Formats: sequence, C-alpha cells, structure tokens
Amino acid sequence: MGFVTLQDDTGPASVTLFPAEYAKFNALLEINAILEVQGIIENRNQKTAIICKTIDS
Repeated sequence: MGFVTLQDDTGPASVTLFPAEYAKFNALLEINAILEVQGIIENRNQKTAIICKTIDS
C-alpha cells in the first residue's frame, strides 16, 4: 500500500494506492515524474484525495 502527494496547477492531491495498484505501478512513482492518474476523487476536509485505479506515464 502506498500514499503519494501529487501537484498540478490546481494544487496538491493525496493519492492512495491499495496493495494491488501499488504492486502494478510503484516503478512509475519517481520524484518529479509526469503521470496521469485515474481513480475515484474524494474531498476530505476540503482537500482533494484520489483512490488510484490506474497510472500511466
């Protein structure tokens, strides 16, 4: 399982990767990598959180 913080023009977002997704995509998780993350978006305490389903570089 992994927790990642992403940043774009709109601000930071917390990304949660459950064990299956972390095993698939952990090789793509590098500092300053440009990634496309798809998943379920939630607003928690007025902050953006994403439950990751896929990541593409």
